[in-house]
Amino acid sequence: HIVLSIEDSGIAFEPGDIVGILPENDPVLVDQIIELMGWNSEETVTISKEGDQISLRHALLSKFEISRLTKPLIQSASEIFDNTELKEFIRSSTDDELREYLDGRDLFDLLSEYPPKSLEPNELINILRKLPVREYSIASSLKANPDEVHLIIGKDIFTVNGRERTGVCSGPIFERLQVGDTLPIYV
Repeated sequence: HIVLSIEDSGIAFEPGDIVGILPENDPVLVDQIIELMGWNSEETVTISKEGDQISLRHALLSKFEISRLTKPLIQSASEIFDNTELKEFIRSSTDDELREYLDGRDLFDLLSEYPPKSLEPNELINILRKLPVREYSIASSLKANPDEVHLIIGKDIFTVNGRERTGVCSGPIFERLQVGDTLPIYV
């Protein structure tokens, strides 16, 4: 159970509304990816068609999905990684085998298991999808608690490839969020 103060925010909600939380990827996972690839975390990458640029670490931390793999992502990766084993895996796998591989794996797993021959940070950024907002049902009444939003969030914990993982939003809420911290939300 988490309580968010919305005092003086102008936020109002109705029964059935949801709160969207803009998550941030696990900094440990971000640093593992950067270290694995031998990249400079402060290297500038382009994050939009308009040419907006930020540091690689900031992009992987707050702009792009790295905690889940998708079929389109690994198909794009097979084109730019120049990894024969990855190309063969995608070519020869059934949909069920691909789903089984994707389940619970993250970008670090993909880069570790099917290392690219050479890959620049911008090439990777170009195939990643934007980090989606996580949505939670509101479990309180505006009339009963006009300055608060109550959420019931379960911590998602699972183990894949010997590494314990947590949900991209629920993990940080339970592990790093402290009383007084702020979260970027919308109703």
